[in-house]
Amino acid sequence: MRSHVVEVIRAPNTLPSSKNVLAGISILSLNVLLPNRIDGWWVKKMYNPSLGNIDYISAWSYRQKLLLQEIKNADADIVALQEVCAQSFESDFVEPLRELGYDNYLLYKKGRFRPLTLWQSKKCSLISQAQRDRVLITLFALEDSTKRQFVFVNAHLTAGTNQGGRRLRQTHDALNYCEKLWQQKEVQPRVIFCGDMNAEDNAAALHLLINGEVAAGFLEDGISVTSKNRTSPIGKFIDVATAPISTDQRPVPPPTMVVLELFSLLSVPDNENNLILSPAASAALTRAFRRFCTDEQESMSLEATENWLQAINGCLGRGTEYRTTLAILNKKYATDVSWEELPKDARFELADFLHVYTRGLRDIWGLPHDLNVFGEWPLVEASSISKISSIQNDQQPRLFMTRFDRIFSSQNNCRIIAVRDQISLQACPNADHASDHLSVGALIQLFGEDDDSS
Repeated sequence: MRSHVVEVIRAPNTLPSSKNVLAGISILSLNVLLPNRIDGWWVKKMYNPSLGNIDYISAWSYRQKLLLQEIKNADADIVALQEVCAQSFESDFVEPLRELGYDNYLLYKKGRFRPLTLWQSKKCSLISQAQRDRVLITLFALEDSTKRQFVFVNAHLTAGTNQGGRRLRQTHDALNYCEKLWQQKEVQPRVIFCGDMNAEDNAAALHLLINGEVAAGFLEDGISVTSKNRTSPIGKFIDVATAPISTDQRPVPPPTMVVLELFSLLSVPDNENNLILSPAASAALTRAFRRFCTDEQESMSLEATENWLQAINGCLGRGTEYRTTLAILNKKYATDVSWEELPKDARFELADFLHVYTRGLRDIWGLPHDLNVFGEWPLVEASSISKISSIQNDQQPRLFMTRFDRIFSSQNNCRIIAVRDQISLQACPNADHASDHLSVGALIQLFGEDDDSS
């Protein structure tokens, strides 16, 4: 593509206006972390317990203001949100954003965590749409003199280290539907593909977009994710965050997820490479367990078990810990009953307690909250944890940083005019950032068939 200067904007600054670019369109993508006004009671567990005042800064009234302000600051033509709540999305986002000019929207129809695309009708109009596996696809036409069409993909790909094959299938299927939606067969499809990819640089899904193909036997995290060659019907894409600035390659783009790195602190691999509790975590949980034992027995009564679950989850009957505990007690007493029907003399052993938290290592982000409730957080002094990034100082815990959230544009018929980054130097969510993800934005020019895009 023609060499040009890509402007880099840092939040809270606004994206350049698309009015000043022929056939320009601006985009903001953000995983909002499930709104917790109706659903998502567990969101507060994702905050660093050392922050303090978590009940206040994790409340939806506070989080919503931060998210709406970020969307307002970016001032994009199209906003792609992931992880919205189907029960409250209208009051959470649609109604307040209508006041900012986002007078049209489309919500994904399935699931608890849903993509939501909002746009300003003065900027573009909807022609058609398709909904695939965790992907919302829209065909738009610009409301300017060019009337150029483009396909916009809002994706929230499946998370998990063993889900690379599904993420590849989701991406490949979405690209096929982009081609199906495209009506101007004489023109190569213009496609903008954005969202929470839940994938790092070595992922097959990203490889397909950037390189246009994935070979059979492609390995992601040491696992083959496809038995056949897969080709993008749209061709290659550009990851907008890596676009060259002037004649120089842009430095490494900033992470879009900055969270506490908990695995090395709270878990270790066993002989079969399965995660188990680290010695420090196991010792802390053992001390906590014994505090809940109300008699001299090395086990918790049913009442003590209820007290533990209420302490960590706010009430009895919700959370992974509750469901796992109920399953353990039913198995132990050869029953298949509700909590209220469990034997009144049921006992919950230390091994059972530790099993609940070992199983919970799959969702390790909630464990610091529980340890804090028990008076066992932090496990070690922060200053004893080595720093891993130049943006950290000696007094901060270790951070896990990655770039899950991306915007891609089809390579041969789009030009990147500007990119917008949101930065956090501390673990998210926090008092300044309402989600564990950071937003990404871009201003993109859509070429016509007669334009010189070389």
